[in-house]
Amino acid sequence: MPEIIPNLHPLFVHFTVALIVISFLMLMFAWLLKFLKINLAQEAFIVSRWCLWLSAIAAICTVIAGFHAYFSISMHGMNSHMVMVTHRSWALSTLTAVLLITSWSIVRHVKNKHPNFLFSLCMFVPFILVLITGYYGTELVYRYGLGVIPVSKMETKGHRHGSENAEPVNIKKNKNSNKSQIINGPEPINEQAPHGVDDHQH
Repeated sequence: MPEIIPNLHPLFVHFTVALIVISFLMLMFAWLLKFLKINLAQEAFIVSRWCLWLSAIAAICTVIAGFHAYFSISMHGMNSHMVMVTHRSWALSTLTAVLLITSWSIVRHVKNKHPNFLFSLCMFVPFILVLITGYYGTELVYRYGLGVIPVSKMETKGHRHGSENAEPVNIKKNKNSNKSQIINGPEPINEQAPHGVDDHQH
């Protein structure tokens, strides 16, 4: 696996989020078209159904890859570990909701029944769950830097913004600390997100 991709979780998670969100939005759009008596309502229902079914497959792959990521990150702080556990719990709740409502959708389709008000209302559950799960996943990456290769390990030169004629600047590694410093720069750059006092290892 390429070094820049520590695990497969980031490859699957975006499909899961996008498909669930599109499925819900297209379902709401279909009801709007039906209310306005526009002929495209049936097509919108079909798009929503297919996105839901595909999201179930993507969600399974995402959770499997997520568990691999969960156990492959060996050292991290206790604060980030708590967020990891929270993210995992919401992810499992999202997967359960998606599988249940997908099964319900398949049964209704086999019986040649269209989505009713109750089904549409229940679709709001995985929509909200996946957004909450995504929030905690984003926090793990952007707040704690888990599963991310530090910029200082990939680049030897930095770049300042704010000027059209910005010149590249060198990044100097401090051997006595875990920080990289921009020469002539305003402040040091952390190589990795700070961990808690006690590191946690799976």
